[in-house]
Amino acid sequence: MGMDPAAPARSNWARKTGGWFLITAGIAGCVLPVIPGIPLFPVLFLSQVLNGLLLPFVLIFMCLLINKHELMGEYVNGGIWNGGSQPPRNMMVPMAHMVAIAVYSPSISIM
Repeated sequence: MGMDPAAPARSNWARKTGGWFLITAGIAGCVLPVIPGIPLFPVLFLSQVLNGLLLPFVLIFMCLLINKHELMGEYVNGGIWNGGSQPPRNMMVPMAHMVAIAVYSPSISIM
């Protein structure tokens, strides 16, 4: 059950933090909603806006991982799938920025 020599080594960041970042983020996510007097709907709304802003970057990172032959082996993404997924990826980033502008600057019209 030893370490697999073919497995990639953990990064310095992962070694240094040892998962404390995830634990801290989880605790903050549990504590923030139960603070007395904090308005819950703006907190929920802000978290969803942040999710929408981060989604394009997660999608791009996932597509980069899918195209790595060393990682995916025979299941690597093909050219047709890459070509079909490129237009939605290219549209998501500007749309996420437009939504953020519309949410945080209601006086600016995007349409």
